[in-house]
Amino acid sequence: MNKKDKVIKAELLRDPLKPSQNPKRVYLAQFSIIVEEQFVLLPYSAATVWAYAQSFREIQENYKLASDFLFIKRPIAEIMEKIENPDVFGFSTYVWNSNYTDTLARRIKEKYPDCLIIYGGPQVPDKDEQLFFKKPWIDVCVHQEGEFTFKEILLENLEGKKWANIGGLSYNNNGKRMTTAPSIRIRDLNALRSPYLDGMFDGYVEKNPDYTLNAILETNRGCPYKCTFCDWGSNTFSKLTKFDLSRIGDELKWMGKNKIDCVVNADANFGILRKKDSEIVDKLIETKKEYSYPKLFTTNWAKNNNELAIEMATRLKKAGLLRKFAIALQSLDEIVLRNIERTNMKLNNFDQLVNLAKKNDITVMIELIMTLPGETYEGWIKNYCELLKYENLYIESYPLSVLTNSEMNSPKYKEEHGLQTTRVKLPFNDYIDEYEQMVLSTKTMSWEEASQAWIFTWLVRSMHSFGFLFYVCNFIVKEFQISYYQFYKTIEEEIQKSRGLIKSIYKKQKKLINEEKFSEFYLTNWWIDSVGKQNRKQFYKEMEEIVERKFAHPLLNEVFNFQDIACYNPNENYPIQKKFSYNFIADKQESCIMEFEHSGIDNHKSYKSYISLNRSGRWKAKFKTIDRSNK
Repeated sequence: MNKKDKVIKAELLRDPLKPSQNPKRVYLAQFSIIVEEQFVLLPYSAATVWAYAQSFREIQENYKLASDFLFIKRPIAEIMEKIENPDVFGFSTYVWNSNYTDTLARRIKEKYPDCLIIYGGPQVPDKDEQLFFKKPWIDVCVHQEGEFTFKEILLENLEGKKWANIGGLSYNNNGKRMTTAPSIRIRDLNALRSPYLDGMFDGYVEKNPDYTLNAILETNRGCPYKCTFCDWGSNTFSKLTKFDLSRIGDELKWMGKNKIDCVVNADANFGILRKKDSEIVDKLIETKKEYSYPKLFTTNWAKNNNELAIEMATRLKKAGLLRKFAIALQSLDEIVLRNIERTNMKLNNFDQLVNLAKKNDITVMIELIMTLPGETYEGWIKNYCELLKYENLYIESYPLSVLTNSEMNSPKYKEEHGLQTTRVKLPFNDYIDEYEQMVLSTKTMSWEEASQAWIFTWLVRSMHSFGFLFYVCNFIVKEFQISYYQFYKTIEEEIQKSRGLIKSIYKKQKKLINEEKFSEFYLTNWWIDSVGKQNRKQFYKEMEEIVERKFAHPLLNEVFNFQDIACYNPNENYPIQKKFSYNFIADKQESCIMEFEHSGIDNHKSYKSYISLNRSGRWKAKFKTIDRSNK
């Protein structure tokens, strides 16, 4: 905090406010993803800049927030009806709200030309000289951290609007992009106000009963890594700055009291601050014990996971808080890792880590990214399938998105690695379509190879990570002494020769990926209800026939019966008891009765949502042998 800020805060404490009779009306928007038509994030970033600005006398006296923060997308016309004479309108922009934000901001500028339009967030480009020519409705853009800068904008807006005096901006000068000196990084995060503790979100849960609200928890800022596909780390932001533990604890209590469903941790590497992050886990557990909320905690775990991370994840799981325990490998190929500058992220004995997680009943989520520079079709398929040997692994594969301010977005980098991209529609298209720039091919993987890799990856993810063929696959691989690749490649070949439900789904998926409709292909999971619920009996009947063509086995029907119950079946009432002639726990031929338990879809509104958002094997029913007999 600079000297001027301290003086203003001192005056605010000493003298009573003298509000303007006509304070300027401020609106702030940060439109969230709405996941599965249910889960929404509170607008933390927008609220944080306002909370800090409100700690200064001159702003309190001359500005007022004209409405609640805007964070749930509605028809543009509906929002416009609720906006009255805005003087300042700030938008926090992300890839999932970029076009929606542009449409609303343009309409506001048309109707209220004197309104100051401010953009911030990761979608603000750092180097686009044509920005204000393409988007003339924007007046000012904030780069990097926004709290200090937004406060300075509001103060300057009362005077001469000399934006050149403020660091960290680009601004519109009759369509020409003007830039100012870089802003100074905020070193003391505790100088910032907490929107939670200032009551800015009080009552939001009750006001939005149709949605499940999740809250962002920020415990530090910065990332020591510089992955070329990411815009998080940089020379300026490589060093971590931290919030006090007491503040974090108080924010968690607010979340518990206000029945926040899931705490979404915004840290780049949770667990990197070992002692502090372990204490945060303690506070999460204490909060849930006292208030029964939050229900879940999700985070970006530290890149170099270790035994302490497993220990923290185990405590979270026992408290019912662990949504996922993820290891962001991105690739298993050393050349690829060098190309994306991930050579400094070495896993501490990956095999040992996964086995330790298994002993603690933790499913490890592995994150991989397709079409990274240097990746080949053969290498991708081989490495993906080798990971399937771990029974407590969930593999999530992402498309390679080129983020606005990442190194990967530079023309030099794209040319060096032969990156070919296309605009792909996102699944978060409430009212206005949103797009991202996705890499289709590289010098080492053609689009033909990539599309083949995607359809195979979708098949394995659907059948293995989502659980629909998990136990059957493991049984066949063991009995026939084949690789996971051989099993799933054979299944894919047999599906193409077949007819019926499975073939129709596969055919539609292949058409979608060939047409580059990636969101429909991979992200919407449109097929889940059909396979897992509505046509489940038909699916397993067809799949058993497909498997039997190449892997006939006297116990195959028994294995499929086990599979149908052990992978949560929404058409059944658990607990279920069923007699088998094979003991799948003892792995031997004997008559036994097994009992299966599953708690259902929790707070999800649909079965598809529950399976789609599964990151920790929650589809697995718990099972045990309750009677054994060799008679």
